[in-house]
Amino acid sequence: MGLALCGLATAGLETTATGVGLAATTVSPQTSIVSVADPFAPLDCGQPVGVLRAHNSPREPVVAVNPADPGNVVVTYIVDGDLTNLIRASHDGGATWQTVTVPGISVCSGGANAAAADPSLAFSADGRTLYLTSLTTPTLAPVGTDTVIVSTSHDGGFTWSAQPTTLSSVDGMFGDKNIVTTDPVRPATAYVTFERHDSFEYSSSTLFFRRTDDGGVTWSPATVVYTPPGPGFSSGNAQVLRAANGTLVDVFDRIIACQLNTCADYRVVEDNVVYAAVSTDDGQHWAAPVKIGNRTAGPGTNDGAFCGDLWASIQATSAPDGTLYVAYPVDAHTADLPVATDLVVRKSADGIAWTSAGSLTAPTVIGLPAIAVAADGTVAMTYYQREQTACSAPEAVDPTDVWFARSRDGGRTWVTSELAGPFDAHGNCFLPGTPGTVEGAPKEGCLVADYDGLQAAGPNAFVGVFEQPGTRGQYRSDIVFARVPASPRHLSR
Repeated sequence: MGLALCGLATAGLETTATGVGLAATTVSPQTSIVSVADPFAPLDCGQPVGVLRAHNSPREPVVAVNPADPGNVVVTYIVDGDLTNLIRASHDGGATWQTVTVPGISVCSGGANAAAADPSLAFSADGRTLYLTSLTTPTLAPVGTDTVIVSTSHDGGFTWSAQPTTLSSVDGMFGDKNIVTTDPVRPATAYVTFERHDSFEYSSSTLFFRRTDDGGVTWSPATVVYTPPGPGFSSGNAQVLRAANGTLVDVFDRIIACQLNTCADYRVVEDNVVYAAVSTDDGQHWAAPVKIGNRTAGPGTNDGAFCGDLWASIQATSAPDGTLYVAYPVDAHTADLPVATDLVVRKSADGIAWTSAGSLTAPTVIGLPAIAVAADGTVAMTYYQREQTACSAPEAVDPTDVWFARSRDGGRTWVTSELAGPFDAHGNCFLPGTPGTVEGAPKEGCLVADYDGLQAAGPNAFVGVFEQPGTRGQYRSDIVFARVPASPRHLSR
């Protein structure tokens, strides 16, 4: 098992995960805690305690690497459930960090909104512009009042635009999963997709797209990428990529999304689909999506059993040669519950025809993949893996680990190394208190793993971020930064 992460640590050795042809080799991924103590405690900028609020409980980390300067790494995460999206920026590959607040995204940084969450980051192709999207709301109990905003930085994340630009208006709908990506060949072009749905019952839901061609100064009108066929569906985790043939491809998933995932049919795997929609006119119009595959039907609970909230996410990326990759968990259906034991990787040159690039099989529950491709074609993933084979009661200890895997043959075989764990995935971010309050919230309401991220950092390394239970104080979470060599020949560097 990996070492506890109390500052800089060295994780476990690599082993061959599936197939043959890659010898196990010693590797020393460097991991360190990148999150900092809540800079707004104890007054929280005058905001009341939110539903998922606990001090020093950072959540939902993402990472971006400057393609023109791989030492310029930027991490963002939510502070204390909803106060703001905080920036940690580095010029030396993560050896040192500077804390930055982004103007105008919440009250804590001089804006009007009480809350900000759902961060997403992306550098432009020339590294001159860094985009941050956030989901904001004027209250801590939003009912159709949230908006998607975007902020820009022109010095690698150390200073930001004075005010963000609003991409979705207050329309009586909820927002979710706003994700920004950038064009690999047009430095001034970036893309944002986001979902709008009417309630947590998802009686209606729509996936939208917007584009900038001038570095974020102006944005195209919102266009519809996809509307699910009926109530109870959510379409999200969308990422727009440019394929090798020049078309835009929006990779997303459509899932059963009943409130708290208690509806009887959320486990129907045929209804939980990974899709790709293609546009040949820069996102003005989108063709009907093509099916890539079926992802696991989780997340959630059923009859008191816990299967790892929101682990059934997907993530897509593009290789330097324009090949598109997507990774997602698939079902094993243990005890009539969706338990993913495989991460499937598929690839495409045009977003229409998708073929298998391989899979990674684990002996126990696996999920929340992040995927990236290095300049030499090395494919890498990070993921969470539970040490149990079945769903468990919410109050039970649920040992979980975080792993890194890389493939030198396009995904056919994988070499893995442990980054963190084991830790209890069943709740670590709430203080003990009276049941029904934020401090006494049930464990299944506390997501130890919701977002993570992985990026290639130059030709020789990958960097990633993930969340784990706190190691510096009880009932806190930590955001961990990891740097891993891209391939064995770079281990001596």
